Amino acid sequence: MPTGPMTPKPTGTVTLLFSDIEDSTSRLAELGADRYHAALPALAALAECESVALFVERAKAVAPGFALTEENAQAVAEICLQ
Repeated sequence: MPTGPMTPKPTGTVTLLFSDIEDSTSRLAELGADRYHAALPALAALAECESVALFVERAKAVAPGFALTEENAQAVAEICLQ
């Protein structure tokens, strides 16, 4: 059991930190808002495909910065269809 005075509970603002795991903020800057938002549904649907999800998982194990993007989506889909 601690001896001495107890430390008061913190008060004030809580700051939350978020990680840009999928590099989405730089992707938004590269594509612009319209192209970025247009690409999201197609990429989300592709990412739900079991073989693509496995590919992305394995690619991230080798290259942690890997992300399914508009630029590599066709190549990933073609590889997964083989």
